[in-house]
Amino acid sequence: EGIGQAIEYGSVAGPYLATALADNDLAFSDWRRTIEKHHLGFQLAIRHGCYRAFYGRRRPKIERVMPRLPALFKLGVQDFAGVPLSKLALVRGAGQFIAAFTRAKLA
Repeated sequence: EGIGQAIEYGSVAGPYLATALADNDLAFSDWRRTIEKHHLGFQLAIRHGCYRAFYGRRRPKIERVMPRLPALFKLGVQDFAGVPLSKLALVRGAGQFIAAFTRAKLA
């Protein structure tokens, strides 16, 4: 990821490490769960899913439908700019993707 995500990780890691040091518990056994509960974890899960889809075997089909996905492009630009993701906009974009991908698959 980028600088924005590094800063986010830092904002989560600082308090986490302070608590771990105070409790003398440096096993970090709940670090992953801590990240997953944070909005950063939600963003990383979305990005991982997009990465798997875009760089997988379906890439040619995805490339064909990309011009029909303005809602997802807008959401991506907002995310890149640090604007919090709207769950409604995410659902709308995902619906747009599914509809476009289904039409491309049927065509």
